[in-house]
Amino acid sequence: MSIQIFPKASAAKADINAKVLLEHFQEHEEALGLDHAIIFYNFPLFREDDHLLVADLVLASPFHGVVLLSTVDSLKLEESGAEVSTRLEGAFSQVFSRLVRYPRLRSGRASLLFEIDAFIWAKEGPAAAEVRVGLGAIDDFLKGARRPEPLSE
Repeated sequence: MSIQIFPKASAAKADINAKVLLEHFQEHEEALGLDHAIIFYNFPLFREDDHLLVADLVLASPFHGVVLLSTVDSLKLEESGAEVSTRLEGAFSQVFSRLVRYPRLRSGRASLLFEIDAFIWAKEGPAAAEVRVGLGAIDDFLKGARRPEPLSE
């Protein structure tokens, strides 16, 4: 099964960073273990205290769990990184709180059967705690986060 992107990958053509990631995921889906993954672009959207909370990409995979990615232009990393981080953290909290409601997805009262993570990606620039820089950093993360066996249905 091939990687699925919703809406179509062409929806991200105006977002250069998201487009770069989507193309990279498609070109390297087998090596990264993404052949059964689903990627959502600009979804889900949440509103909290008049602020829009969204991750640019959400990757869901039986081998990787759920990964929320926000992208930032390398030139604006320092300037907009804090704002992007706040939106991403809010989106992460919303997604986690919704997933943990379902007993089939839980391994305990407050933990899930799969990993859920979130970080910011930039094409280039200085790396930081929650910022992965370059396609190699994404590859390293996905290879390191890959489970030996997929989640069962």
